Formats: sequence, C-alpha cells, structure tokens
Amino acid sequence: MPSLGTSIKQDAFHRNKFDTIRLIAWSIEIAEGMDYLASKRVIHGDLSARNVLLSPNLTAKISDFGLSRKLYGYSQYTRNSHEHEALPWRWLALESLKNLEFSTASDVWSWGILAWEIFSLGEQPYPGVSSMTNNFVINLEQGLRPTIPPYATSDCYNIMSSCWDENPKQRPSFSTLRSSLSEIQEVCKTKISLCSSTTKVDNETIGYYQF
Repeated sequence: MPSLGTSIKQDAFHRNKFDTIRLIAWSIEIAEGMDYLASKRVIHGDLSARNVLLSPNLTAKISDFGLSRKLYGYSQYTRNSHEHEALPWRWLALESLKNLEFSTASDVWSWGILAWEIFSLGEQPYPGVSSMTNNFVINLEQGLRPTIPPYATSDCYNIMSSCWDENPKQRPSFSTLRSSLSEIQEVCKTKISLCSSTTKVDNETIGYYQF
C-alpha cells in the first residue's frame, strides 16, 4: 500500500478528485487508530503522513511502529539519551524535543502536525526551517506553530492548534479529536447539500474544496 504522504502529492492521485470530506475522513481514521493504540497504552512516537498507508479503498492505516513502546502502568516513556536513532523533529512535541519524553500526549501533538500535512496536501511542516537547532526549540517555547494550511477550515485548524499546547495535560484526547472532527464533517456535508442546488458555490465560504 502507498503511504499517505507520497500519494497525496502525486498528480495521478489528484485525478481521483478527493475533497475536504476525504481529508477530514483521513484525519478521523488516524485519530481512531491512535485512540485504539492509546487504549492499549502504546506510544507510536513517529506519527506522520509517511507512516500512514492507504488501502485500495483509500482508508488510512497507521504503520511503522519502530519508535513505539508498550507501557505497563506508566503514562510516559523517556528515551535513553544514548539511543542515537534519528528523531522526526518536525513532528515531535516540545517535551520530546527538550527532554526526550514520549507519551500519548506527545502522539497527539504529532497527530496535529500530520493533520497539517493532510490539509496542506503533503507540504513539509515548518517550511523554511532546514535543521533542528536550539533556536527552533526556543521558538516553539515562545509560541511558534504551523500556520493554517491552505485547505483547512478555521474549525479544523483550531483542532490542530489544540494539539500543540505546551502543557501535555491540556491537549485533547484522540477520542475528543475524533468526535470534534466528525461534527465538522457532518456540518461540511450539510453545507454542501444545501448549496448543491445553487448555480454557483463559494467553496471557500462553506469550507469545502475539491481537488
């Protein structure tokens, strides 16, 4: 199966005419999968579009658990500083970058970055930042976050932004993310249905895009 990160950028794939509803659906499917992992106390640690596969019917499937850790009675895992695997810093939570702390809450942060990838159609997070530096971490501490991607509604972006709270305890659960996005998806469908009889639809106004 191809990865979401690769497929979403391919011109041939664009001819399948996916739209805002599909982008929201992928975000929901990934949140559902991560909610299941969280219920089993599994940390993914490397959640990104490149590690999500698409089935033949375009369902998103989480893959690549190379950084995962199963927890037994613990809420967070601290990686050994002597482990030298290259970490996916563009997707990592602030506490992961500062202290190498990984938890379900840090996976929520990464989900927010992944959702940004989806709604930017595969763009690289933090464009213009070429490498991981202390200044990048300082900028995150001072409030640096990805800006609203071009194909996200303001409601979708607000959900992403909630995942990037500096305090891990203030971030939403995957169950909450799934529920919130499902509500937005239904609203979007309703708006499309109401506008379907008009001769001209302002897609930006209703928050709907078809590619």
